[in-house]
Amino acid sequence: MTRGLLNLIYGRLASCVKSITVLALVMVVAREYVLLGRYALSGDGIAPAWSDEVAYHLNAKYVSENGQFGDAVIVEELESKVGHFGNHGPAYTFLDGITYKLAGSSFNVKVYSNICILLLCTLLLLSTPGLSLARRLALTLVPLTSVVSIVYVFSYMQEIVQVGITCLLWRSLWGFSLRPHTWLRIALFLLLIFLAAVARVYWALLSLALLGFPNLTKRELVGVFLLGQLLIIAAITTFPLLNASYPVGFLASLGQHLSTSGYEGVLGAIQKNIFFNLENFFRYPSNESLSYFANRLLFVTIWVALSIWSIKTKNRFAVIISFFCLLQFIALLAFYDTLYWRDQRMFAAPMILMGLVIVSQASALLVVPLLSTAIYIAGLANFDYARPFITIKRQQASSLKSQAPPPFVEELHSLIHGESLQTVIISTTMLNSTQVMTGLPVRSNTGTPIRYSMNLGAQPWKRYNRTPIQYAVLTPNEAHEAGHDRAINAGGYGVVDLGTSQQ
Repeated sequence: MTRGLLNLIYGRLASCVKSITVLALVMVVAREYVLLGRYALSGDGIAPAWSDEVAYHLNAKYVSENGQFGDAVIVEELESKVGHFGNHGPAYTFLDGITYKLAGSSFNVKVYSNICILLLCTLLLLSTPGLSLARRLALTLVPLTSVVSIVYVFSYMQEIVQVGITCLLWRSLWGFSLRPHTWLRIALFLLLIFLAAVARVYWALLSLALLGFPNLTKRELVGVFLLGQLLIIAAITTFPLLNASYPVGFLASLGQHLSTSGYEGVLGAIQKNIFFNLENFFRYPSNESLSYFANRLLFVTIWVALSIWSIKTKNRFAVIISFFCLLQFIALLAFYDTLYWRDQRMFAAPMILMGLVIVSQASALLVVPLLSTAIYIAGLANFDYARPFITIKRQQASSLKSQAPPPFVEELHSLIHGESLQTVIISTTMLNSTQVMTGLPVRSNTGTPIRYSMNLGAQPWKRYNRTPIQYAVLTPNEAHEAGHDRAINAGGYGVVDLGTSQQ
């Protein structure tokens, strides 16, 4: 009896020490977030500093001010077959538009929504049933130390939304594994997967994770597999309906390879792209920090560790998660690129998913080294790395506050009228002048919704006749090339009446 009591006391003490240790680590990470947030939101706060950030902001502002869903910025007049959405689809515009509608369209609203998502992720993981307090606390460190969480929480990009989707899907899978299965619960989970796939289509493949639960009968396994296949087909079919095609980049070039060289040309281009991306992935980038490169290696290390552990322990669920993440990595190498943070953004969600699986189920021999490495290399080091990005956004916010809107803004307000949506071509040079682009109005004085089309692969003023366009905002040289000379301040932009005929 004495030995049993001592073992009980020892077990309780060991559990308390573990929980206190992990809690201390969580508090250290939380403190870094608070310090970074205090810097980001003090003074004039921050404002979008890059073209993608500005586009997301304008899309949300368009929804808020016009009361209709659609994108304010499209490329080469390309929009989705259903709705007026660009190549990012409706998910982000919907989420940010609702947020702006409820809380206003000031620049910091998006930042506050990012913070709320991370806090909800933390609460969601802390509520995980069937795990010790130490493991639940350790789970929260996985998304909080992700490089995209740290770098993008004080931004206008959509990576924090993907972090939230990852935690929500994993938590749903965990709860699914603990309760008796019903076809209603299976259908509801697959519906959740489909909604996630609207934001990024690869989430449809996660439907196969249900096959990893050992308490499914053979009949249920077959049913789940068939439903999963239907969901994948539905997601792939829905994607081109809700997302506009993107006219540049490697994926767009495959059509040209197909027309000139057939399928052999397509396969050759994909093979070449894979080799290029692999070489770049494992080469230290001279213009990035050590933690950026280390995070790449950490992704590969976590995948290898999860794969070996899942096979060794015959954990079918973990095997499927490992396979899912491998498919994401192959898709990145084959169809995209490992440049300009696209690699970090693309494999961040799979990396968090793998980390949650390991921390929730693996032994301490695997969990402790994983968390230690993540906290130091991919976590704390990136708080310093994120500060210069925030500095640029702070400078942008101060500049916008101190300068009056460009003259063309009032021109657009007064010139554009009508009952339906009007599209305006904007100069490609605005990609390098986001301060000007940020001030684009999304609604005229008469209440007409305004959106903007930007040409990436042709003359800035070219029209494709995909949508009616009468006006463009161009530089003096661009206006002259378009055959519409007018007085525009040197180095500035002016509204040009293009008429309604094709140029």
